[in-house]
Amino acid sequence: MNAIQFFVPDTLQENTDDYRKARTFVRGLLISLLCCLLYIPVYGSADYRWAVYTLIANCLMMVVVAFIFKATHSFLLAGHLFVACVFFTLLSFLSTSGAIVIASCWLVLCPMFAFLYISKSAGYTWAAITITAVATLQIAQLLQYEFPVLLEGKWVARLEIGASVGIIIVVVAVVVTYEAERDKLLRQLRKSHKDISEQNQEITQQNEEIRQQQEEIMTINENLEGEKKKLVEAHDLIQATNKNVTDSIRYASTIQQAILPDQNHMGKIFSDLFVLYKPKDIVSGDFYWMTQVDGKKVIAVCDCTGHGVPGAFMSMIGAMLLTEIVSKQEVTDPAQILELLDSSVRKRLNQREGNNKDGMDVCLCVIEEQGEKVQISFAGAKRDLYYYTAQSLGLLKGDRRTIGGFMISNENFTKVTLSLNKDDILYLSTDGLFDQANQEREKFGSRRFREFVALYKQESMLQQSALLDHMLRQHQRDTPQRDDITLIGIKL
Repeated sequence: MNAIQFFVPDTLQENTDDYRKARTFVRGLLISLLCCLLYIPVYGSADYRWAVYTLIANCLMMVVVAFIFKATHSFLLAGHLFVACVFFTLLSFLSTSGAIVIASCWLVLCPMFAFLYISKSAGYTWAAITITAVATLQIAQLLQYEFPVLLEGKWVARLEIGASVGIIIVVVAVVVTYEAERDKLLRQLRKSHKDISEQNQEITQQNEEIRQQQEEIMTINENLEGEKKKLVEAHDLIQATNKNVTDSIRYASTIQQAILPDQNHMGKIFSDLFVLYKPKDIVSGDFYWMTQVDGKKVIAVCDCTGHGVPGAFMSMIGAMLLTEIVSKQEVTDPAQILELLDSSVRKRLNQREGNNKDGMDVCLCVIEEQGEKVQISFAGAKRDLYYYTAQSLGLLKGDRRTIGGFMISNENFTKVTLSLNKDDILYLSTDGLFDQANQEREKFGSRRFREFVALYKQESMLQQSALLDHMLRQHQRDTPQRDDITLIGIKL
């Protein structure tokens, strides 16, 4: 990086005129500094110490002005400081060298620098100052005022010659510099004009491409409008179809509710119970069923394959088959009921020959009062029975076999009998409650259910239902329900 580039502020490069003016200013400043440095040994050899000291001070001031310009970017401040340095240096020579006439020509540089580097008004101002100074010196000389002459007579003539030559050199250098900068600016302008012309051609070409693209976009938009219209019509059709399907499913829910025991029917069989029934969808794959035959109370909680509409159809089949087996055929052995239910499902769904693999899990109890005791007969198809006595919460495990489905088992369902006291509690459920996860993917699980029974075993059945539902919602929070949920509690 050269000296001119160093002192020209980088921010001025964004403005071509200011950048050119800054380079001219710095170049003029450096030329003046060089002239001062060249004159120092000349005046030193003439023993003109006042001039030497003045030139040294002027050199230092010009360096300061250069750094001020680099820091402030101000032509006004730096320009006036520069012209002032030149003015007072020349004025010092004029008043001490004895060569007033020829040396005063140097003062022409002051307004010239002001015109070039500051502004027209600054140039006029410094011209007035210069004329006033020269006139004052001339008047003082006419009045025979004695200026101190610090230069020997033989050096005065030499100074006049040197001053004449020097001013010519400086003026020529400044003019050449100005012209060089002007030519450089013109070249830049021509190059910029050429670049602009090329850019205009590119812009014209791009505009033509944009016009063509706009035409293509308009064509595409017209096609999209047509497609949008078709999509809107299809969406409306889907909405209407969806509404019809939803309405049908809601009606199916009404039918499914009709196959479930109502409160009046359940109240006739069990005096104190609760039902927690939460379908995942509008209709459910879970169902519960109960009846009374020959003084025996039969209750079943079933979980059919899937949920929603497929599960709902299976629940209707299951409820119909249980009614046929227990109410009509009066079968009250729980293991035998499950065997007949399994064979009936396979027969009705033609599972031995077809591809249908639907089935259900069942928790089934037959309850018979025997004086102060209550006889419980249980059989389970992949479902267990929880019971609470005065001592603890117990569990009767069902068989690892399902009703229907693709697996055909050679083992029969097992009946388990249990003698309980009155006020003991039975809990029949599907797997939906225990498998419900929360946001951390933690299941509700049998452990949490055991904790619930331990805490609220003394509460009424109605209160237990509300508390269990609250505990489930606290566990689930914003996590979607993953399956149908059914749990029945019965106080004997």
